[in-house]
Amino acid sequence: MKTRLFLCMMLPAMLFSCAKLDNITQENRITSFKIEYHQPQKIVIDDAVIEGDNIYIPILYGKYDFPMHLRASVGVPAGISHIKGLDFSQELTLDDIDSELQFFIVAASGTTRAYTIRPREMPLSENNYILDRVSYSLRSPEATVLSPVVHRVDSNTGIELLGVDLQWPVTIVPEFQVAEGSGFGAIWEGDDRSKAIAFQNGRTTLRFTDADAIYTLIVLSQSGLEREWKIALKSCASLPTGTAAAVSKNTVVEGKQLKLTAEPTGGQSPVVIDETMVENDRYAITAMISAPDAWPVSINVKYPARGMVDLIDMERDTTLVFAGWNDVKEFWLLDSDEYKARKWSIAVKEFTPLPAQRGEEAYLTGLTYTHTSYTIQYKSGILDLGRSYGSSLNMSGNVAYVYPSEKRVDLIYNSFQDDAKATGTITGSANSAWWRVTIRIEGCTFSSNTASHTMPSLPWTIDLAATGANQASALMNGMRRTFSVTSDDGTVSEWEIVLKSTNSAIAPRSGCDISGMTIAKVIPNYTLFTANPVTVDDAQSEIVIALAKDDGCYPMRIFPACNMSPGASILSQNYGNDPLVFDTPTSTQQVTVTSEDRANSRTYTVRLDAPEQVDGSDILELKIANLPPGFTTNGNVIIDAETGGITIPVTSLDAPFPLDVEYRDMEITENATASIADRGTLRFDNCKQVKQVVVTSSKGQNRTWYIRLDYRPQLRNWNLNSWNGTSPLPANYWANSNNSFTTNINPVAGKSGAAGDLCPEMKSANVILVGLAAGSFFVGWFDTANAISYGASDPVRLTFFGVPWQTTATIKGIMLDVNYHPGEANADWGSIVVSLINWNGNGTYVYHGTRPGSAPPASGGFHPDNTATLAAEGKVLVGTNTSTSYGQPVTQLPDGQWVSDLFIPVNGNVAYTHLAVVCSSSCYGDYFIGKAGSTLKVDNIRIVYE
Repeated sequence: MKTRLFLCMMLPAMLFSCAKLDNITQENRITSFKIEYHQPQKIVIDDAVIEGDNIYIPILYGKYDFPMHLRASVGVPAGISHIKGLDFSQELTLDDIDSELQFFIVAASGTTRAYTIRPREMPLSENNYILDRVSYSLRSPEATVLSPVVHRVDSNTGIELLGVDLQWPVTIVPEFQVAEGSGFGAIWEGDDRSKAIAFQNGRTTLRFTDADAIYTLIVLSQSGLEREWKIALKSCASLPTGTAAAVSKNTVVEGKQLKLTAEPTGGQSPVVIDETMVENDRYAITAMISAPDAWPVSINVKYPARGMVDLIDMERDTTLVFAGWNDVKEFWLLDSDEYKARKWSIAVKEFTPLPAQRGEEAYLTGLTYTHTSYTIQYKSGILDLGRSYGSSLNMSGNVAYVYPSEKRVDLIYNSFQDDAKATGTITGSANSAWWRVTIRIEGCTFSSNTASHTMPSLPWTIDLAATGANQASALMNGMRRTFSVTSDDGTVSEWEIVLKSTNSAIAPRSGCDISGMTIAKVIPNYTLFTANPVTVDDAQSEIVIALAKDDGCYPMRIFPACNMSPGASILSQNYGNDPLVFDTPTSTQQVTVTSEDRANSRTYTVRLDAPEQVDGSDILELKIANLPPGFTTNGNVIIDAETGGITIPVTSLDAPFPLDVEYRDMEITENATASIADRGTLRFDNCKQVKQVVVTSSKGQNRTWYIRLDYRPQLRNWNLNSWNGTSPLPANYWANSNNSFTTNINPVAGKSGAAGDLCPEMKSANVILVGLAAGSFFVGWFDTANAISYGASDPVRLTFFGVPWQTTATIKGIMLDVNYHPGEANADWGSIVVSLINWNGNGTYVYHGTRPGSAPPASGGFHPDNTATLAAEGKVLVGTNTSTSYGQPVTQLPDGQWVSDLFIPVNGNVAYTHLAVVCSSSCYGDYFIGKAGSTLKVDNIRIVYE
């Protein structure tokens, strides 16, 4: 670094060597340092610690409650001449956590040792965030429900409570959860903090008069850092049953994501959930179960975290206990994006078991019989006479028609003949007569050789009371007998034999076609079909079922209702009782239809027409929910679909890593899955760490996404309003020359001139026996303890430049506001330098820049104590006239006036580990060259990134 700022401010005593004299002590140390008392008491401290030339006061709590006033006593060994710099009989003041006080111990021999009193911030948590849970009690009966979920908005400082159909005013008593060690401060309504009261968690009543009412709550970290939280209450409109899903899609239950599982209760047999029904038209979820051994029944419900959806009155992973069939549980889905709400119910109902899967049912395939004779029997008085005749019943060829779909056999007869014999015997009104017809069934066949059956008794005798053949024939039509058929698996079906006249008989039909199909039921019930989903292609013997959306509801069980040829029946799927099961979108099923006469059959192939799934594995959206203290986001998350890169823009005031990025609402391609949840936390150990997320598409294809930070930090206290003239502030950051001996740098009004807007004012001044000392201000720290030892011989050795710096962006330079006035006839220039410094990590980081020589800027090269090297440098000289200085052009500024946004470029495309900014009122002040009275003021120093 060719331009050095220096600050030689030596006392005359510094120029004399102090030879050791006999019998005169050189002891100049302290033996103890004790804090007698301090104010305010809310600042909690520990015992002071002496480390070398530093006295540290540990601050356990309250670093934001400075200034701190204290009295202290100093213990010194015998022979100490006096203490200079501080009067320990008076109260001392530390203005803030980064201020310091210096005093000097003078030995009897005159040797002097400097001590510095510094507050030391202990490693306490800065967490002042409200966690994701809010408990509450209502003092207003109009409030239907409140959401117990915290919504962070804007700068992570908002709490939005949601209610349903609220009627104002609403009074609540909230109870917030904060991180361990955090606490609560004041709370007030509106903008008037003078009306603040102490917030007592779970006991302070908040009254919201309308939706615009806002409360501000202070949360304190363990170290005392304040954060303001705005508390608002919003009313969500409840949606009536039957409201379209398009109205607040966030309150629609996606059945494929809802997980219901039964859990055993009290040692009883576990209950099986046969089907889960989700009905978005009436906001109902039903677990279909078989009748339990005993009540209660426990069912676990898992509902996924989804975007702007709050689950109210039920946890996302919880167990519900049902006391009986009529027990109903209720919960709310709140859409915090559209401020809509739906009330859902969960119930259990008895599931009607499907027929057990079994082998093909046995049926009658054929039957043969003979009509042997008929008998006419009549009665005259008390004498019963009977006479048998040969067959006169025309049985139409002894044909039996079998109807398996109706489990019926028809025996057809043409006529009942009334021959002369019969006619002659039934005469006279005094005689009564009846016909007895006998039919012998000679044999029958079944579809299974091992089936059993119970046929009617043989022979089959029919008695007909009649006065003539025609009447007997009419009475015989429709006569029936029943029998049973038992299949191989024990299934029993009831059959019947019917005697029919030719005039009433219909021959079995031979058709076996399916002319149409409808869907009677589908499991899961939230499967979506098109308006007219079923198409029958008779030519191809194919049936196509069209899905409106392939949302992965597999296995899919479809119960069809078929329109078939008259008398035809389905032989497959357990005679049509079992569903068609599709395990994938490409699964197929066969449906076999047989004709009524069993002479014909036909097989149809049933397939799904599923729309092409979006075979995507993309991350579509990712939102930042929370960043830790010191970090903020300066834009929306950037997603590059082409490269698979996701960039989270983050800035900070040099806050330390690791960084925990709390994210929410991660949206991925429909039906895809991701290796991380849709809300959670990503930890970055450094700014260049890359997180990988694997998204798997619906077809199993993986894509890796890379999440990076766009980290562009700014200098701590970049607006310089907290700089108070001490060195350093805070430790190892902004520093200036040893102000204990000179007053050539002080805080003054900043560029805006507004109250509280400060900046450093650097002045060049002549120092006795040394010469010019330039006012300086830089990023780093100044070694006050050795100012006496090196002030004249090697002043640069006192300046330690640079702080660790990491960023993912390229630094272009710095921009700042500048005000300059040259001293002594406008013959001086100020300088602003930005340096990028590289340290290889060996030893301790030390960078003093260049060592001053007698012929600036041709100095003696870099300081030999440096353990780091200069990687890149940008420098601007400022003055009030156009000129050059040792070949360096001077930027002309109006004398003593502020100039905004002066840019100093630097080549940021180099390897570096540290960054320094150095400002000096005389550009070669570290060479003791310049003019007294030169004054430089700087403000609002910002780093500019590409």
